[in-house]
Amino acid sequence: MADPQLNFTLIATEELEKLKTSLEEIKLLLKQKKEDDVLSCYIPSEKARHILGISRKTWFNLRQAKLISYIKVGKAIYIKREDLDAYMDAHYVKSADKIRKEK
Repeated sequence: MADPQLNFTLIATEELEKLKTSLEEIKLLLKQKKEDDVLSCYIPSEKARHILGISRKTWFNLRQAKLISYIKVGKAIYIKREDLDAYMDAHYVKSADKIRKEK
């Protein structure tokens, strides 16, 4: 006697292959997203410089004076997003309106 909890569905081989292909594409997309998430934490040096709107010389001087943390791998330099945010927050200048509202 057949087990009442077992259910079977027939699927055409062609449809099964399409399903397998779709699953592989989803796996690749998820892997790429995971890699992108990791890399989004690190900003290439030139991009960080452009975000700050400073010259190459000023950027070099900030790094040399260790006023901003960075990562150096070979010749490539990266900045952690959180370090760039902290540097920008440290240089935040309040408007006169905000100063008056705080008093």
